[in-house]
Parts: sequence; C-alpha cells; structure tokens
Amino acid sequence: MWRFIRTTILGGLLILLPVTVLTIIFTVFSGVYNVIKEPLDPLAALCPFQTLGGVSIAALMSVALIVFLCFLAGLVIRTAWARRMLARFDAHFIGKVPFYTLVRSLLFEIFGRQYETGVTYVLARVQGGWQAGVMMEELENGWLVVFIPQIPNVFSGTLFYLTPDRVKRLETTSVAILKAMARFGLGSRALLKGQL
Repeated sequence: MWRFIRTTILGGLLILLPVTVLTIIFTVFSGVYNVIKEPLDPLAALCPFQTLGGVSIAALMSVALIVFLCFLAGLVIRTAWARRMLARFDAHFIGKVPFYTLVRSLLFEIFGRQYETGVTYVLARVQGGWQAGVMMEELENGWLVVFIPQIPNVFSGTLFYLTPDRVKRLETTSVAILKAMARFGLGSRALLKGQL
C-alpha cells in the first residue's frame, strides 16, 4: 500500500514539476520585466512613436534589455573562473540533490549538448537476468554502485552493489534509455543493438 502511495505521489510530481518550474520562470520573468520597464517608460516617451506593431516601445525595449542581459550572463558563464565556481557549487551543493545529475544530463542532451560528467548507463545482472540501470559510482575495491529504476517510474527503484563482471556499460543517451524504460522496454532492440 505504501509503495502504491509513494509511486502515485512521485508520478504526480513528475507531471506537476514542469508546470511549477514554468510558473516560477514566468513569475520571475514578469517581476524582472516590471522592474526593468518602469525606468524605461520615460525614455520610451521620448520616442517619436509609442508603439511598433501594436506593442509599446517600452515593452520592446524591456524585452530587448532582458535578452541582452541574458547574453551578458551567458558570456560570463563561459569564462574559466565562472565555470570553476559553478563546478564547485555543483559538486558541493546541488550535486547532492537526488537525481540532479540524471536530470541535468537529460536536459543537456535534449538541448544538444554533452554533459561533461555524464551519466553512465549499464545493464546489471540481477536476480538471474539483465536489468537496465545507472552506474552511480565505483567503490575503492572496484565494486560498482548501480541504481536500477522501477519501470515506468524511473525516479524510484533499488540500489545494488555489484562486482564489475555483473555490469555491462551501455553506449547510449539519457533520452534513448529513459524513452525505452517509459515504454516498458519497447525500443530495446535498437537501443541494445551490438551491445549484448
């Protein structure tokens, strides 16, 4: 009974989380937009025309300034100093959040970038068969820590400590393997071709 309640709540979170994130982004963007637009109103009043294509000049200037600030932030993030600071923050704080690495890897792949410390997907021999999983880390003695997700809710599962001979690393992406897991294994033929 508790397992049913837990997986149902996690399933609901997977649906509500994107909506919540979008709402937060919209709220933050609206707040930033209002803060930027207020001082730009007098400047926009000096323009010979007040609207362009039905949109006020102050609104266009505000959006252009926000885009420019995002561009500047992107330039700063690309510096070696900022990358070192983000890597430290990632390793010491955010990286300790459960599934952060998995979700980050997935988002990087969706946007066409490779995540530097990507997730290693594996097939683990557990209970007489091979199961798809995620290698979390390697122990000092060579044993591997493998998380085997529950299907189709990949954010719930079991943790195993396995010897290397019971683990096969997979050459795949987060998108491909999570899609196969969410579809109860459909697509595994293409996913595992030449790897078994």
